[in-house]
Amino acid sequence: MKTTLPDIIQRLDKFGGKLRIMSDASARKHANGAKKEIQDGLKSMNLVTPPLKSRTIRAKARKGYSQPSAPLLATQQLSLSLTVRKLPSGGYRLAPHGQHAGGISNQALFQIHEYGAKITDGFGKGISITIPARFPFRAGVNRYNRKIGNDKPRLTRQMKEALTR
Repeated sequence: MKTTLPDIIQRLDKFGGKLRIMSDASARKHANGAKKEIQDGLKSMNLVTPPLKSRTIRAKARKGYSQPSAPLLATQQLSLSLTVRKLPSGGYRLAPHGQHAGGISNQALFQIHEYGAKITDGFGKGISITIPARFPFRAGVNRYNRKIGNDKPRLTRQMKEALTR
């Protein structure tokens, strides 16, 4: 039997659909893997540096936090806000969602901790506050990539870009 162009196109369409399903499943698996590394690393306090300043630890202790020396883990709300969602265009996105107790979005708070920030009028009292970059996303994605044996810089960069868009 002779194969016609419409037959080939139909086979390619079916193959493309199978590939898309496989890549969606793989993307979801990797996004969930990175999410778990971030959450586990924050909980075990071995993902981010530098450590908190003693003044910050004392303030968190006064507020009654169970782990006052843990960066990014006062209430676990930020860590638990990470969700993996399917994008309308295909693929998956790992991102923090919702509002933090202080009224700021969890996404903005994650960005502050990823890149650092300087507050010049902290608490409305002219206090200068520096929040160092702690790279929770980058560290979690890198740790996940090492765990699965993906230590190629190009693939790591592409995964980071896909997860943080």
